[in-house]
Amino acid sequence: MTGVELFFLWLVVGLAGLFGLWLVWERFGLPGSIGWRALRSVERNAARLRRAPIADLLSEVRDAIRGERWEQIGPAPALLGEDQWTDDRLLRALDELFAALCADDESKGRSGRASNYFEFHDCGLAAMCEALQERTAR
Repeated sequence: MTGVELFFLWLVVGLAGLFGLWLVWERFGLPGSIGWRALRSVERNAARLRRAPIADLLSEVRDAIRGERWEQIGPAPALLGEDQWTDDRLLRALDELFAALCADDESKGRSGRASNYFEFHDCGLAAMCEALQERTAR
């Protein structure tokens, strides 16, 4: 083998080794991997929601309701109109909104990414419900 052929052979072997190392790193979610960063982001958001004042949570709920065009569904008008909320009351209203959205999906035959169920989770309201449940359980 010539020197050029050996160079390209080692180059291919080295690249295959690096690719294998990257696959193992990602598979086990080691620090710096994509999965590790995503998990840290979810954990930071959950901690932020647990610490946030009720006014900030309500602002996020209102933005989500307007963004998803849910103004007339279930308790959405109350969520948009009232300003005095407690953790318990906001959690109950979000649970009622979720039930109303699921009923709307069922009545219109929607499922998957086109459903309100998906959007409720995608816009962060499900994570907010989890944070409110943790806050009210204390």
